[in-house]
Amino acid sequence: MLAERIKKKGQVANEAIFAIGFILLFFLMIFAIISQRSSQFVNTKVNLEQRELCLKISTGINEIYSKGHGTVLQLDLKNHTVSFNGKDQVLEIDNGYRCTIPLKEISDGGSNIFTIEQGKIQIANLENVVYINSKCVTNRVNFAQDNNLQVVTDLVRDLDNKRAKVDLTRYINDTISNLTAYLIQNNIRIAYVTESSGVDVCANNQLQTYLSTDYQCKDYPNPSNTFCDRFSSSGDFWSRISNYSIIFLENIESISDNKATLENWVTNGGALILLGKISNADTSVLGINYNKLQNPPSNLKATADYYQAVADGIESFLLMGGSVSNPAIWPPKRGHYITNTTNAFVFIKEGTYNNGNIGLARWNYGSGFSYFFSSCLEDNNNDTYNFGNFTQRIRESIQRMVGTYYSGFLDTKFLNNEKVGATINNISTTLQHHMEGLENVQELNIYNTTLGNYTKICDLSNSTTEITEVCNIPSSTILGNEVKFRIGARVKKININKSAFYNYQDLRVCYEEIP
Repeated sequence: MLAERIKKKGQVANEAIFAIGFILLFFLMIFAIISQRSSQFVNTKVNLEQRELCLKISTGINEIYSKGHGTVLQLDLKNHTVSFNGKDQVLEIDNGYRCTIPLKEISDGGSNIFTIEQGKIQIANLENVVYINSKCVTNRVNFAQDNNLQVVTDLVRDLDNKRAKVDLTRYINDTISNLTAYLIQNNIRIAYVTESSGVDVCANNQLQTYLSTDYQCKDYPNPSNTFCDRFSSSGDFWSRISNYSIIFLENIESISDNKATLENWVTNGGALILLGKISNADTSVLGINYNKLQNPPSNLKATADYYQAVADGIESFLLMGGSVSNPAIWPPKRGHYITNTTNAFVFIKEGTYNNGNIGLARWNYGSGFSYFFSSCLEDNNNDTYNFGNFTQRIRESIQRMVGTYYSGFLDTKFLNNEKVGATINNISTTLQHHMEGLENVQELNIYNTTLGNYTKICDLSNSTTEITEVCNIPSSTILGNEVKFRIGARVKKININKSAFYNYQDLRVCYEEIP
């Protein structure tokens, strides 16, 4: 009887547990259904918010761009993260919902691909670039002009395949107070080479005296670190030829033995002065034919071609004085002469004998140039002529060669959209540029509106391939609404006229808070 009661109670308990479990399962199923629908509702709500925000931003960008420069709009991202991709013209909300934007010209002040997390954003149009939530404003070039008065604004305004080419202008500094120091400062080296000891085509070794006085010229190799070396034979010289910018070859036994080396050196921008004999026999070199003749047939006289070249600025080194109607005349010691070939360019016959033979000439060869003097020594060792001392004229021409440089600049102007009351944190300008050659100096200057002059803010690197550099502008600089820069380029090589190329420049102003 007791056992039967216990059995019945166990059966009732099992049934109760089953019933309770069923009820719990029922409620769990209902809860799951409600939760799923709630989640779907939440996801739908989030998707709608993302869609609405994406469209609002896209519409805002289009509106700000359409209304033009100076238009500003503020939007609230709330808790959403927005990724901007101007390159692909896409917005993405919370790494999920994507929509398109109508243009590529967007920026956070540094890039057109960026991400902003939560909070309020500002959308502003500055010169048809839409800046989003940027503490930095990048201004593009408003006006650009080079030293030749060529307006090149469109060539430096955008990063593209168009570049402003600035052709440099030649200048001559003929008032150098310390020529030796100038050689060192500008890395200009001079070599004087002769193979006829004690024989100088200029009276009383005046040329060598001038070189020693003006440039501290010393016998090679003692010492070997001077910037003017004198060689008593050409043996040691030829292996060092690439070290020099100006070379004198006087009374050389045979220039033909090193013809290729010499022609390559001149081609690369060297300045060569040939004095007297350059070979024991007639020869061809550097685009001219040399003819040896000991006894001069007559005096040498400056030609009309010479005076025209002086007037045109082509001949700016050797200035002998006189005019076409009253030319310089001097009695030479030797009758050596040259003739031009098709390989010598801008050939100027500067002095001729009565028979028309050329005893003084200048010509270009590659990027360099050469002079030929049959001699400047008179029979009586008196080096004067009707307009002074002939060797002194050569001395002055050397000083002009040493002081020659090529210089140019690009002036750029920016309209700075300065924010009244906003604190500037950083100012910089980005420049993309390159040069044709490395023998140059470049610097970037900013116009100081208070002092009314240009002040250097940085040196630019030398590169034959295009590079991008950023120059920081001192925070103490007063910008104002108009900012001016001058990018200066200077080539120190005597006869290499190169060009500078500029692709892009901007002015970037960063604030402590979003302006």
